[in-house]
Amino acid sequence: PTNTPAADAGKIKTRSGSGYLKQLYSTARTTAGNTHTGLKNLTTFLVNFIPVDKVDASELQVRVHFDDSEVEALAHSIKEHGVLQPILVVQDGDRYKVIAGERRLRASKLAGVDRIPARVLSTNDKATHEIALRENLDRVDLHPIEEGEGYVSLLDAGAYTSHDAIAKGFGKPKSRITECVGFTKLPHETKWEL
Repeated sequence: PTNTPAADAGKIKTRSGSGYLKQLYSTARTTAGNTHTGLKNLTTFLVNFIPVDKVDASELQVRVHFDDSEVEALAHSIKEHGVLQPILVVQDGDRYKVIAGERRLRASKLAGVDRIPARVLSTNDKATHEIALRENLDRVDLHPIEEGEGYVSLLDAGAYTSHDAIAKGFGKPKSRITECVGFTKLPHETKWEL
């Protein structure tokens, strides 16, 4: 059988890449489908390699303290193995804002990497806000004040309407949500000491 343009029109073109690229694409499809079910209609499963100097931190980042030694260790790993999991970004004009993966971005810049694998969200609305905060609030090592500021941000954005709704959405006790939100109301000096 011969290949004709009509026969080839129905086929999906794929490009075989290095083992690294295949792993990266597979990881992106799997993690987006399993961990970010809300992303299915907001992003493609394609991974773009975008210039690191075009990616900015997001105001949605609840983590304000990044351990320099951890970023340096990750930079060393990136020099050796590359960025193994794409960051999540939203396009902002001709630039991007990182929604998830700011530590990977910082480490990539430190490692001297020119481009970073990223999945680009096609929206910049309340759903993106919730995704960004959820990504960071699900972390175990987040400081309770940072966690509380994230919950307050979700309430302010209208993503959730009560502490109870946040507790159900994140699978955490309501008392934990209330406690963390309460920390945000402490005087600045007290927060600094904590």
